Amino acid sequence: MQPDLWVTDLKNWSCEYLYEYSDWANVSWYGNFNWQDEFIGEDQDRYLGANRKWVDRAFDTNKESFLKIRSPGWDNWLGDQMNRAVKSGVGYMEFDNADHALERDRAVVMETYTKAIGLGLKPILKNPNAFDIQEFAKLDVAGCIFERGTLSPVEFANARRGVNPTLQGSWVRFGGDKRGRDIPYISRQIVDVPGTSVQWGPKEYNGMEILVSNVLDKPKE
Repeated sequence: MQPDLWVTDLKNWSCEYLYEYSDWANVSWYGNFNWQDEFIGEDQDRYLGANRKWVDRAFDTNKESFLKIRSPGWDNWLGDQMNRAVKSGVGYMEFDNADHALERDRAVVMETYTKAIGLGLKPILKNPNAFDIQEFAKLDVAGCIFERGTLSPVEFANARRGVNPTLQGSWVRFGGDKRGRDIPYISRQIVDVPGTSVQWGPKEYNGMEILVSNVLDKPKE
């Protein structure tokens, strides 16, 4: 299988690489702070513990659960995902549901990103707000993905200024009309913000296409 999100040459990371979820994604770059049923291997006790003792029961849905932060299950869950991403050779990794993890413990998110970087992975920041960008864009991150209800391209540009002005981002939308909802609004702003794009697919992150992009100039050799 071949990578279908972003190329492995992250020196030339671009906001134009397509954000596609697929079987490849699930064995390479996609990760989740929350435990997902049968996402990795068959030994779920490695993550949940005997009698689900490492599950934070306040958030337990059986299919996707919050693990107790810094428990052995938490460390195994994130560590196994990172090791899988390293083995795939893709070079970057998304940590889904970072917003929930940040609400619980900001420090543990920084710890996770730092560990990933130490393994040679560049974290993809998922739906960061301005404060998140100012904190985490100082790290060696790949870029940002923005779903609905998050920063606009102009707000993103303001947030990255003075921290990482070449940080790139892509706004992802799916379903409905590719010219509908907030896509025209996002598209107009992208024209004025280098390193950004908006992409759309008919289904959830499937069949994605770039609608508008403003690619950064490549650095001189």
